[in-house]
Parts: sequence; structure tokens; C-alpha cells
Amino acid sequence: IVCPAHADAKLEYTAQRAGDAERSLQRVWPRNECAREQVKVSMQVVDIATARRYAPDKMVKHPVFETEHLFCDVYCLEPGQEQAVHAHAGSDKIYILLEGRAVVTVGDEERELRPMEAVLAPAGLPHGIANRSKERAAALVFFAPKPQHG
Repeated sequence: IVCPAHADAKLEYTAQRAGDAERSLQRVWPRNECAREQVKVSMQVVDIATARRYAPDKMVKHPVFETEHLFCDVYCLEPGQEQAVHAHAGSDKIYILLEGRAVVTVGDEERELRPMEAVLAPAGLPHGIANRSKERAAALVFFAPKPQHG
């Protein structure tokens, strides 16, 4: 959101470090005569390569982003690990394979994905992911809308 009347906006960079995985970039406009006293836009950047975590006993879901509207996680699967097939009544899920090979189930279909292939699991359809290869696999997973608990 840019206030064209105030080109004297200043940039503030803040680092929120978990290793070098996250950086925040904020553009802050000073208090002024605009209808809005202060406008703030924030961008979070995550290095997906360093956000991967593996465990020998089960698949790891490592959070990347979470808002009131969506989740974004990296799913990390050692050979033989899987996410059980399940469904979400009101939320869609997207799997984007980052590395390795993984079999994704959506409804009655299964497909082995290669890196940089994506698949949509629409709300209500059973879905899951499995690593049936001999190498590690990782997928970037988006889930929206975020379910409301409570």
C-alpha cells in the first residue's frame, strides 16, 4: 500500500533469524496527514532449502507460514514414510514436490510426482503422500482455508 503523497517513506529491515531461514522486510510510512496515520506492509522470506527437517521415525511437517487463512508447511519424508490418506471437508491442499519422488493420492487416483510437479487435493477428497523410493523426498504443502477450531 503506497501513499504517493509521501515519497519520503523509509525502509526498515529487521531480521528474525532461525538460522538464516527467515527475514522480515517492512516498509513503514511515518505518521502524516493521510487518513491513515501509519501504513505498514510486511514481507516474510523463508529459505525453503534450510527449512527442511527429517526424522527417522516419522514424516516431519515443518511450518513455513501460518496466517488466519492458510498453512504452508514443508513435508519431509525419509524412504518408507507417509502421510495417511485423509480428507478435509472445507479446505483444499496443494502438494509441490521439491526433491526426490513421492506418490500422492487424491481420491481414487495415485501418481508419482517428480520435483517441481504439483497436485491439487480439493476439499472433501481423500489425499495423502508417501515416499516409496530409496531417497529422501520433500514437498511444499499449502492448505487453505485454514480450519477454524473452537
